[in-house]
Amino acid sequence: MLQSLFKRVAVFEGLPDEWVAELSAASEERSFDGNSIVFRKDDECDGLYVVSRGGVVVRNEVIGQPIERVQALGPGDVFGETEALDAAPRQFSARTLGPTVVYRIPEEPLQELLRKHPAIEISLRAPMPRRRTARLHALMAPASRMEPRIWVDRDVLLTLEGGERLGLRLENLSSGGACLSPAPNGWRVRKLLSFVLGTDSKPELLRVSGAVRWRLGGAVGVSFDGAGPALRRRIHEALRELLPPAS
Repeated sequence: MLQSLFKRVAVFEGLPDEWVAELSAASEERSFDGNSIVFRKDDECDGLYVVSRGGVVVRNEVIGQPIERVQALGPGDVFGETEALDAAPRQFSARTLGPTVVYRIPEEPLQELLRKHPAIEISLRAPMPRRRTARLHALMAPASRMEPRIWVDRDVLLTLEGGERLGLRLENLSSGGACLSPAPNGWRVRKLLSFVLGTDSKPELLRVSGAVRWRLGGAVGVSFDGAGPALRRRIHEALRELLPPAS
């Protein structure tokens, strides 16, 4: 069954069956819940991955910068191969789009296979120029009117109505809303919320209200009420406090 999955991988098409069998034999299964990190930007490379079930999104996540969606992947797609071939740290982050199963070919057996069968590397590198061109076109496309989501990735303090305080992780923030984790179990889709977002030293940075728009695993996306110049100004003021000083 695993070998049949690898035979359906586009970049492995045309390779001899015995080579594909070696690739599948070197792989190991990993299972993830939704919105789980497979690897983060700048992590040490641990090999390449093949999606078996579910989905993965590859994103550029830089503190203080808008999140850039680089690639969305489904069953039969390969990711992480660029760094695996070049023995480089991860260029982007990869996270799941729901319950997901992937197969990882660790770096050492992969390099051994590449030494034996150099044509595998040619197959893996073939789509790279097309992907770079697609990303360049996306970056040059006119910006939408939607406020970009700024990658924050830091611990924050939420003070709810009634005074309850929660320590959560703020993944991103924009005038449209925020992504927080791990959210309480009772925070289901469409739940109305009002809270003050801050830090231990500055607990009242941003007062907002809204509703839970989506939930993946322990993470939720909260959509804010009152979109407009006033909210954008308050978001920008909060970001100045939440983000590290520019170097």
